[in-house]
Amino acid sequence: MIEDDADAREILKRMLSLEGATVLEAPDGVVALEQCASDARIDVILCDLLMPWLDGHGFLRRLRSAPRRRSVPVIAVTALSGDRDYLRTFESGFARHLTKPVDFETLIETVLRVTREVAQ
Repeated sequence: MIEDDADAREILKRMLSLEGATVLEAPDGVVALEQCASDARIDVILCDLLMPWLDGHGFLRRLRSAPRRRSVPVIAVTALSGDRDYLRTFESGFARHLTKPVDFETLIETVLRVTREVAQ
């Protein structure tokens, strides 16, 4: 999960952990790319769009240039909620766009749906 706000990161981590997920955390896209270069198993990535150093769109572009993680689905979790924001998110290649604050059921349902789609 990539989120620059520590409180939001903790809330999302707790939500995912309740469902048994192991969560890697990164405060920005640069740290997340370093984690993605490791051997860690990554099934899905939750990514804020507005972050310092490397925003969500820049992170996704760089992630997709690395063959090893090219197929990992990335879900945008962001405060951006305008029509243009949704369009840009999907044009960039994000699997889904969730608007903050995201509720527990929506988050879990979306993560499960995206991971099932990749498995098929």
